[in-house]
Amino acid sequence: MWNAVEMVISIGFGIAARSLALVAFGLDTMVELFASGVVVWHLRHPGRASDRVTARALRLVARAFFVLAVVVTVGAVCALVTGAAPDESPLGIVYLALTVGVMLSLGVAKAPTGRQLESEPLSAKARMSVLDAALAFAVLLGLGANLLFGWWWADPIAALLVAVGALREGFENLEESWGLEAHSQPIAAMSTTETLGPGRIDRNRAGWIHGPSLGLRSSGLLVAAALP
Repeated sequence: MWNAVEMVISIGFGIAARSLALVAFGLDTMVELFASGVVVWHLRHPGRASDRVTARALRLVARAFFVLAVVVTVGAVCALVTGAAPDESPLGIVYLALTVGVMLSLGVAKAPTGRQLESEPLSAKARMSVLDAALAFAVLLGLGANLLFGWWWADPIAALLVAVGALREGFENLEESWGLEAHSQPIAAMSTTETLGPGRIDRNRAGWIHGPSLGLRSSGLLVAAALP
C-alpha cells in the first residue's frame, strides 16, 4: 500500500515541479511494486523450493531494474545537456524525508521474514527497500541543493544516482539467478566401468560431472584411474 502511494505522490510532485529526480524515484517505486508481485507469485508457486523457479523470479525483477536504469539515464542526460532547471519542491522534500524512515523500517522488517521463509525474492525485496531509502535520501539532497543554492543540475545528478542504484540491483538479482541455475544443473555420475588395455576406468571415480558451470575433470584423472 505504501509503495503505491509513494509512486503516485513521487511522480505527481515530480511532474508538478519538473523534477526528473522525483519522477525517477516514482518509477523506481513502480519497479518495486512489480517486484512485490513477483514475490507473491514465487511464494504461491507450488515449486517455489526449486532453484529454477527462484532464478526465474529474480530474472524478472532484474529486467525491470534494467529498463528503469535506461529510461532514467536517458532523461537525466537530456536534462543536463539542455539545462532544464526544475522548480522548487518543498512538499517533495518533506515527503522524501518521511520516505527515508518508512523504507528503512520496511527493509529491516522484511529481511528476517525472507530468511525464515527461505524466499530469495523476498530477501531481494528487503534489500530493495533499503536501497529505496538510500535513493530517497539522494533525491532529497538534490532537491535541497536546488532549493537552497539554486543548483539545478543537482536534480538530474540525483536521478542518475537512482539509475546507478537500479542498475546495481538489477545485476545483483541477475547474478543470483545465474548462481541458482548453475547449482540446479543435473549431476550425472556414471557407475559403469570400461576396459582400456590392461586396466579399467571407474567413471564415478574419475568424477564425470555434466553442467556448464562445473565442467569435466581432466583426462589425466582418467589415465590415473586406468593404472593398476
